[in-house]
Amino acid sequence: MMQTPGSLNNPPGGNGLAEQFVKKHLGITAPGFAGASGDIDPWFRVLPEIKTTNGWIPEPVLLGTMLGEEVVHTSNKILDFTQDGPVNSIIKTVELPAKTNQTETVPMAITVARAGNVAFVGLGGEVFHEIGCAIKKASPFPHTFIITHCNGGAVISS
Repeated sequence: MMQTPGSLNNPPGGNGLAEQFVKKHLGITAPGFAGASGDIDPWFRVLPEIKTTNGWIPEPVLLGTMLGEEVVHTSNKILDFTQDGPVNSIIKTVELPAKTNQTETVPMAITVARAGNVAFVGLGGEVFHEIGCAIKKASPFPHTFIITHCNGGAVISS
């Protein structure tokens, strides 16, 4: 059952709109995680109100549905997934320049996992979209997923 405007803050089973869409169309439970989007803010947050009258579809419902559609489209494109490849992972902490003082550093955990020809990069902070794109571009894997807020939580700017 898809959420109604009144249930946006208390989704059934704890699943958000995108997760519900994926479950309905693919029959699987999709994990909910954040990608590299530290500099991207949902456009509905700047609206003065969320309209729900006269059949108006609330912006959060549209956004969640569009995200779910993109997950389904992307998963359908991953046709060359190899299940017989190696499964490996590593966690490393790197020192990055501090935002307020470039002479100091702050630690950030990076987790990298591989399952066949799919890679997952977990970053211990909320990174900007451009950083995620650069990681994907440099990745030797045809499918690389960036997951943020892993093992920590700070905004990492470009």
